[in-house]
Amino acid sequence: NRRKKDQKKRKKKSKDKFRNRVVGSLLLNDSIASETLADLLTEHGYTQLARRMYGQLMSTHPEKREYFHALITDLDKNFGT
Repeated sequence: NRRKKDQKKRKKKSKDKFRNRVVGSLLLNDSIASETLADLLTEHGYTQLARRMYGQLMSTHPEKREYFHALITDLDKNFGT
């Protein structure tokens, strides 16, 4: 019984690692950066990736720079990223 629990934990860790790698590699592509995707990343706990995407958006949308900066500040305050 304990062996099965250990196997389940390892399997979950493996899935989480894979998911993190996939999400991280997708974000290396600046062309998919969007406010909606950054919001979704935040909702799903990928706050560091969301922070990075808001930073990308500040560069591509300078007219919304203050807005994205406020979102980054909020992430830092609430999640300590």
